[in-house]
Amino acid sequence: MRAFPRTRERRVEEVPTSIETAERAGHGRLAADPARGDFRGNVVAFLVCAIGLVGCVGGFNAAVDPYGITGAGLVPTAIESDRAAKITLLEDLKHPPDILILGSSRSRPAAPRVLQHLTGETGFNAGVTSGDSVDEMVFSELMDHRFPGIPRRYLIFVNVGIGGAGVNPQLAADPRARPYLTAYQRTTSGEPLLTEISDYLSVQATRDSLRVVRACVFRTCGRRWFNADGSLLPSRLDTTAESASNFAATLRQKLAVLRRRPIPTGAPGAAGLRAFTRLIAWMNAHGATPVVVMNPLAPALLRAFDREGFPRHRWAVRYLHRLEHRLRFDFLDLTDVRTFHGLPNGFFDPTHVSVANMGLMLRYIVAHDHGIL
Repeated sequence: MRAFPRTRERRVEEVPTSIETAERAGHGRLAADPARGDFRGNVVAFLVCAIGLVGCVGGFNAAVDPYGITGAGLVPTAIESDRAAKITLLEDLKHPPDILILGSSRSRPAAPRVLQHLTGETGFNAGVTSGDSVDEMVFSELMDHRFPGIPRRYLIFVNVGIGGAGVNPQLAADPRARPYLTAYQRTTSGEPLLTEISDYLSVQATRDSLRVVRACVFRTCGRRWFNADGSLLPSRLDTTAESASNFAATLRQKLAVLRRRPIPTGAPGAAGLRAFTRLIAWMNAHGATPVVVMNPLAPALLRAFDREGFPRHRWAVRYLHRLEHRLRFDFLDLTDVRTFHGLPNGFFDPTHVSVANMGLMLRYIVAHDHGIL
């Protein structure tokens, strides 16, 4: 008779119904899982490292101070962000200046000490590279906030493209300027301190800091660009534009561009004109009658424009004369150096006057501004 193999019996373990039961049954791993403890420790360590890294980044950026916010002064601001540098100089002023000089890089050779010699009034040069009416409005409001209620005179240097093209990225990047930009762009609301902290924790701020450090380690970076009154240091005047030796080459380049591109015949952008009229209206509302000066051009470049009729210049002059009927300002057209008995060769490049020509311009302006300055 065939015998069937005996079936192996399965042992069925009882499943613990609680932690205590598990511990009694020898399943202590359920009560204290080492993997779970390691995970929590890793999370804590990661958070501590992340906070430490953010703190190091913020401390590094604050020490380098690429936007001139903390005033550390260990190295220059982001190469030459003259907006940040001049806002810092404005904040450091001990006494309110009588005259605020505004404009683009073409206005930067205008020395307040020369104006003081001519008028007896102190001044501050807030002209910045590619400056336009938005920059001029921000500096005017910053000065008014720094010294509220102080009467002030304004000297504004303009080009034929009156007003400008919008908010400069350097200006938008500076948290001290942002409260005054709400009329021109959307800005992030919040406490200024928190805004400044977040700026110096950003990737962009770190990039700018590294760029500044590299410039100072591998190249020669100057400590300062400007005097306390915003004027350029003598050692920096020759670096604001092309040197005289390159004048002819720069002129040829500009004339070649002029031959390829037709001269604009219409009005500048509407946004720029609105910014300019807003600036003049704000100054009028604060009791000021600004002096507006059209910047000179080198005679060779001016002759090239005149051969084409220079329609943008004609339009700008007519516009400013019409605007004088609605707003209070004194307009002087110094496009031609002969107007102020300037030096025909007194230019760093075809659009930037030398210090000597700027001195002659200031003398002419004071003599023909009807006593405003």
